Amino acid sequence: MQWIPIVMAVVNIVLWIVTLRYARKPAKDKGQSPVAEREARVFKLYQEIESMLDSFEQYIPEVHAELERERAALNETARQAQVLLMQAMEKAAAIEKLAATPPPPPEQKEKPPTEPRRAVRGAKPKPPRPEEEPKPSDTRLSERDRQTLANLDSKARRVRFLMSRGFAVDEIARELNIGIGEVRLIADLDKS
Repeated sequence: MQWIPIVMAVVNIVLWIVTLRYARKPAKDKGQSPVAEREARVFKLYQEIESMLDSFEQYIPEVHAELERERAALNETARQAQVLLMQAMEKAAAIEKLAATPPPPPEQKEKPPTEPRRAVRGAKPKPPRPEEEPKPSDTRLSERDRQTLANLDSKARRVRFLMSRGFAVDEIARELNIGIGEVRLIADLDKS
């Protein structure tokens, strides 16, 4: 067992000598020194860098042209967006203007002027009637319903509203100051 360390030391020495001999041998076989070998590698690396620079120089105009096309497309998109924004702002201003104007008053049918009747012989003349505003035909409408009715913008909606509150056709005609035939027409259209 004492001879094992000695054998190991001898094997290590032999390996070290073989390694030194073969490590120097390729340099001697080529006839180049390690410095010349490094210079050759540096020169080869320099040539590869030169070829990469040449390819970059060829690629730069292509990239520049592509960037110009993209910039032109972005400018066109920005112009279109600006036009759309202006149109949207104009529409918003128009909507605000419409929202700011008060709704028109509900339509009221004016009574045509009546011609004076000819006096009949022996008849007493009737005293002229004072102009009265139309009175509501039914007290079933609350103040809130009256406000809702006043805010409705068409006759058809007013008729439908009063029908939903249970008013008869003649009551609706009196309330809205329109003809019974018109109320019936709207009611018939809703049924069909």
